[in-house]
Amino acid sequence: MDRHTFYLCLSLSLLILASSPHFTPRAAAQYSGRLAYLRIAEVLKSKGYSIALDGLGISGLNDTLIKLLPTRNVTILVPTNGAWYKLTAAPWKGLKKTPDKLRQILAYHTLRTRMRYVEIKDLKAGTAVPTLDYEFTMARLKDTRAIMGAKGARAGASIVDPNVYTDPRVIVHGVNMVILPPKLY
Repeated sequence: MDRHTFYLCLSLSLLILASSPHFTPRAAAQYSGRLAYLRIAEVLKSKGYSIALDGLGISGLNDTLIKLLPTRNVTILVPTNGAWYKLTAAPWKGLKKTPDKLRQILAYHTLRTRMRYVEIKDLKAGTAVPTLDYEFTMARLKDTRAIMGAKGARAGASIVDPNVYTDPRVIVHGVNMVILPPKLY
């Protein structure tokens, strides 16, 4: 097939698709968000972040992300599996039974802006960064890693695996601690 035939077929396909009553901007955005989430999930699973990935599904936050990803830039700070095992205030097994608490914790790890590791490292101590449900404060830098949490939150998390996943709207960093929002403990 030559180039002109290819573009003609592509144009006709797009015209047919666009004229379909089922193809709306909202449907396209949901499809785009689902694809982005599936790519993120695949990377998290392959890099050993399976507990956080399971948590996204249990808490329903995956659906929230699917809606957000086509329209909003986000940074997700994903706790390592080891971080979940170290969590003593609310053990993982207990969190599986309380999806609302799990959602609050994971929403607290989702920033409402896309921030590369370098940008996070360059933030001044005390800079507030909005999350899905709270405000998150970058406390200070230590050993070139950001120490983060909110005023009154159990903090001290460091980015140990920068840029686990990146695309134009989303960036995912691995952190060594589950950061609990102040309201949960």
